[in-house]
Amino acid sequence: MSEVVEAGVETFQQTAAAQGVAIRRDVDPEIELLLERSRIERVVMNLVGNAIEAMPGGGEIVIRSIQSGSPNGDVELEVADNSPGIPPELRSQLFQPFATYGKKNGSGLGLALSRQAVLDHGGDVWAVDKQPPGAVFRIRLPRQPANAI
Repeated sequence: MSEVVEAGVETFQQTAAAQGVAIRRDVDPEIELLLERSRIERVVMNLVGNAIEAMPGGGEIVIRSIQSGSPNGDVELEVADNSPGIPPELRSQLFQPFATYGKKNGSGLGLALSRQAVLDHGGDVWAVDKQPPGAVFRIRLPRQPANAI
């Protein structure tokens, strides 16, 4: 999982640095999952890219792994930032195609495609209810995907 996160973050390192956004990672290097690597890297890229775009004046993104308390050993990956947060009027549309609230770039497909990729792996992705400042997204992936990838 840590390699997937590194690959997903790598694309944005220069953009983040130029914008004054620090990206911290705290992902257990021992977590190994059976997954379609490129699709999950894209999920991380979408979440990191959205967070950077939401913080034009700088900020911080923290990506960390969490061992869920579920009996099957699911793993959660959290991507949190200290942006102004997700506007309440957008929450219900976050994972719908073409939701582009306040975005300068993009088609509004990133989160919809990310969610589908995670669902295809037997997991889920959601925005954690949190008051601003900040947005928090969680990805849950099973240790053994329902439909082996």
